[in-house]
Amino acid sequence: MDITREQDLNIRGFSILLLVVHNYVYRLMGINCNEFAYSQQVTDIFLSHVSSGQMPWYVASFAGWVVVSCFFFLSGYGLTRKYGEAAQLPLYNYIKRHVSKLWKLLLPVFAVYIALFYGAFGHNWNIPSIIAQVTFTINPLCYGDNSFVIEPGIYWFLGAILQFYFFFPVIKRLDKSWLWLLLAAGIAIRYLAIYGMSNDVQEWIRLNALGWITPFVAGMIAARTPVNLTRRTSVVLCILSAVLLWLCMTHQCLMPLSEICCIMCCVTLSRIVTLKPLAWIGGISSSIFMIHPLLRMIFYEMGPHSVLLSLACYTMLSIAVGWLYSLLMKAILPEKPKGR
Repeated sequence: MDITREQDLNIRGFSILLLVVHNYVYRLMGINCNEFAYSQQVTDIFLSHVSSGQMPWYVASFAGWVVVSCFFFLSGYGLTRKYGEAAQLPLYNYIKRHVSKLWKLLLPVFAVYIALFYGAFGHNWNIPSIIAQVTFTINPLCYGDNSFVIEPGIYWFLGAILQFYFFFPVIKRLDKSWLWLLLAAGIAIRYLAIYGMSNDVQEWIRLNALGWITPFVAGMIAARTPVNLTRRTSVVLCILSAVLLWLCMTHQCLMPLSEICCIMCCVTLSRIVTLKPLAWIGGISSSIFMIHPLLRMIFYEMGPHSVLLSLACYTMLSIAVGWLYSLLMKAILPEKPKGR
């Protein structure tokens, strides 16, 4: 499947906007989500709000988390397109490049977060968590009621994607039939998490690559599959996947298929319409991702009481500061030209 640069950026732009809104409103709205778990009570509360006309923010609160799968999908797709044909990866340079990229994103903004969270706002210091977060080891360590607390609650993604960076040189050698088996295994793990595991195990799976095998491997399969979707086919698949996504999000037996439906919906939608403003936001999505937890904390502490006003200010500020952060990173740590 061929995903153009513009389509890729549109998927990223849409996903980061929905994720930014979700990460802010789910606490304000008092609606939990069924991420790697399922509660019929939570689903019924969500449906009652939707039926009463309170749809936009409640949908973001309940279902916005699912777009995280799009980032794992695009990572699997991009890595396969870039390295899939290489017989052997220059392993040291490959790992060094990706670890450096994550540190480049994390360290400056995380330093500001620590200064505000532990200094200005007076929270108790948790040195083990800080060290584990900076070294990307907090994901496997965070289990149950222990001293490791992921702060500020979103940077777990960096550790999980780094695990995939480590695993990719191994699984890229697999035949496509084995990748399909891995995808099925990922769905099976999600079913086990929902039906047969404790809350602590569910959370541990969510924080690690184990819980996101399906979207990442789906990206690898898409990169290896020569499929050319027409506009008409994309429209049909987009509508169908949107309907299926709604059913998956509100029915326990279909819940583990949510990520696949979300990916199909976003990919086909990007083939139907692409927007330059959305592509621009997609181009700075990694910086917005890093900045928005910091701004969320500030708005929770000091923001306007009006939900709509605080959400609008927080979202616009996340985009603006994310843009400035991306410019700062380019100025301080410019990327080396290819070939060096």
